[in-house]
Amino acid sequence: ANMGLPVGPNGYLNLTAQYQDRDPTNRSAADPRRQYPLVGGLVDPREASFDRYNHRYGDAATTDYTLFVNAGYDITPDVEFYTFGSYGVRDAESAGFYRRANDSRNRNFSASTTAFVPFYPDGFLPLIVSEIHDVSGAAGLRGDLSGFNYDLSVVHGENSFNFFVENTFNTSIGAPSQRRFDAGRLSFGQTTVNLDLQQTFDLGIGDGLSVAFGGEYRDENFKIEAGDPQSYQAGPFAASPFNAPAGAQVFPGFRPANEVDASRDSKAAYVELESKLFDLLTVQLAGRYEDFSDFGDTLNGKVAARIEPIDGIAIRGSFSTGFKAPSLHQQFYATTSTNNVNGTLVEIGTFPVSSPVAVALGSQPLSPEESTNYSLGATLSLIDGLNITADFYRIDIDDRIVITENLQGAAVVSLLRGAGFNNITSARFFING
Repeated sequence: ANMGLPVGPNGYLNLTAQYQDRDPTNRSAADPRRQYPLVGGLVDPREASFDRYNHRYGDAATTDYTLFVNAGYDITPDVEFYTFGSYGVRDAESAGFYRRANDSRNRNFSASTTAFVPFYPDGFLPLIVSEIHDVSGAAGLRGDLSGFNYDLSVVHGENSFNFFVENTFNTSIGAPSQRRFDAGRLSFGQTTVNLDLQQTFDLGIGDGLSVAFGGEYRDENFKIEAGDPQSYQAGPFAASPFNAPAGAQVFPGFRPANEVDASRDSKAAYVELESKLFDLLTVQLAGRYEDFSDFGDTLNGKVAARIEPIDGIAIRGSFSTGFKAPSLHQQFYATTSTNNVNGTLVEIGTFPVSSPVAVALGSQPLSPEESTNYSLGATLSLIDGLNITADFYRIDIDDRIVITENLQGAAVVSLLRGAGFNNITSARFFING
């Protein structure tokens, strides 16, 4: 739904609302495995009537609510105030791997008996239920000042991802375990202030010289908040001889040790020169300096040109350098999840680069990614209504940030046990690949 409103003779206000509901998709096949424990050495009669489409593979179920506003007002003929913003909520539900009735992770442990008693008599499909909030707002002034086109803006955005797990339990706690958990929250916020100015100067040839320059200030914050204690705790049955997995199954909650509240800022300035000479050659030069509070400063540049020796035939090319500081997420993210590795379900821990586990496994402080970018292309417009373009691109990236393979083996397990991660059997972290 969309509605536009006038705001006096010099303004406008536009409002939009959107609702979207999407069912989950499921492309799973029938599960041929034995579901129930044997009864006196014989197959449980319930195997014959069990619904073997017990998994769910596919898109999550989602429900979205979104509002958007866009407005502006001409304060004077040379000054416009503008603003726009959005608020969105997404509720989603996805499924993990089905736990059979006879699965050891479905065991209702009891100190008084060693008999296998299922917590869920017919097995269970754990669900990851998420709630995402996204908000963004911008406001600015733009217009003409002494011949310069200018744009001064402030933008702030926040996104939060709340994890809940349902239809599951913490095996290590046994019968008192919750069946629904708040597994914690991720959030990220960013505020950016920009000033851009541009003016074209007459050089007496071509279209003149366009000069653009500006500055930017950016502040970022990343948080991880812990979940319910039962979502990550190791209960009484985590110890030997029971060795039950700890934490809410399918997505153990973020622990207090995972909590993060990290911030950084950066300051940048740029200049860009562009001119079209003699109606056949366009040249562009640009440079940008940026200083990060956590990764120092960098200077990057770009040169580009376009030549059209014959009307309708043009060749263009560019060369530039790039820099990307490791994101706060890549530096500090931590979680535990169940992954299917070659047909086996494995509890995998993702550890921050600076954590003792990652350091013991060989992690190093992340370095920024640096890149060189090349492009070369041609355009042909010799026939009315027909335009042909061909371009070649090459980007070389040094120190690209990737995540390691899943590190496994007896030495890794021993290290994880010594660090108190009793239910994790594999580890990974971000590196410069």
